Amino acid sequence: MKTLLFLFSFVILTSCASQKQQHIKSEEEIAEECLFPKYSQEVSSLIWSNDNELILKIQQNQINKNARGSFCRTMAHEAVRDTEFLEKLINLGVPFDEKDSMGDTPIIEAVYSKNLKSMDFLLQKGVKTYQKHSFDSSLFFHAIERFPLSLDLLIKYNVCPFGTGFMDKTLEDVIAPHDLSFQEKILNYKKNYKTNDKNCIDNSLKKK
Repeated sequence: MKTLLFLFSFVILTSCASQKQQHIKSEEEIAEECLFPKYSQEVSSLIWSNDNELILKIQQNQINKNARGSFCRTMAHEAVRDTEFLEKLINLGVPFDEKDSMGDTPIIEAVYSKNLKSMDFLLQKGVKTYQKHSFDSSLFFHAIERFPLSLDLLIKYNVCPFGTGFMDKTLEDVIAPHDLSFQEKILNYKKNYKTNDKNCIDNSLKKK
């Protein structure tokens, strides 16, 4: 348990430290800003109540559109449960593809929430599908493992199928619990996958 708490604290500190560009702050300052940043309670409560007051405050520059909630979560992280509200915030310039202190972007939160509409919207906006998230797991692996119903959406947007899952699981490990037709659909997608994105690399080929 102590080891998990230590690792969790380390992730928070290192992720938040990377966001500081000039002034180097103490570890205590960084941890406090990420866990309980200015406006975090107000921003979170306004989002959870789906209150248009937040929209007005952003429009009137009373709240910074880049404001972070607890654990360095952006407003988009908090709003993925309501796609229409999420769209309003992003149209105001709220960042939609930045990581929180655990390394997850808003689309991963949409996966956890099993919200296909928000996933669809964020993929339309052009989120980076190749980047690693918490536990070095890619979007494709997160989605297949936690929200398999999103497979058709992943294929529609040509989401990068390479990477690893939680605890270095391979794609075969992740799809093993599913029926054969589901497994074949994913393996065929990976086999025939084509992209011009140089960031989407099948690292398994390097090990052979």
